[in-house]
Amino acid sequence: MDNEQLGLAKELLQRKKAILEKALSGKKMPKEEMPSWLLRTVPKDRKQMLKDVDQALERMASDNFGFCQSCFQEIPWAEIARFPERELCETCIAREQILSSMIKSRKKKTRKKKTAKKKKPAKKKKAAKKKPAKKKKAVKKKKAAKKKPAKKKKATQKKKAVKKKKAARKK
Repeated sequence: MDNEQLGLAKELLQRKKAILEKALSGKKMPKEEMPSWLLRTVPKDRKQMLKDVDQALERMASDNFGFCQSCFQEIPWAEIARFPERELCETCIAREQILSSMIKSRKKKTRKKKTAKKKKPAKKKKAAKKKPAKKKKAVKKKKAAKKKPAKKKKATQKKKAVKKKKAARKK
């Protein structure tokens, strides 16, 4: 990157810094004076943008400006002209986006697992509530079983009576 391009980038960064500081100072700026990129941001993002601009100016002073902070390759001038505070090349930005999306998807999966684990103990509690009902059914069955032998006795008594009648007829 030649000195002319560095001078232009420095001028862009200084303008951007002045606009951000004015916007963050609390003084109302007319919308006509505000650039479109500033209208699309919220104050929290503006603070981060100001930090990025300050870091870019520091990199410019230390001769690290225009080089990717991850892979140390030169960032094309077209990208610096669009985003003078950029510190990563297109390849590293894409890599970071992929990694962050992978991390987000893993977090979602772990959240789903945690919620599934939370639901399982609730089911166990419901099953515990049903167990006493099963005991009641078992008790009813036992009582019914006790009643059945009484019925069997009556049946056997009837059979004996029938046999006696048959035996009496034969005689």
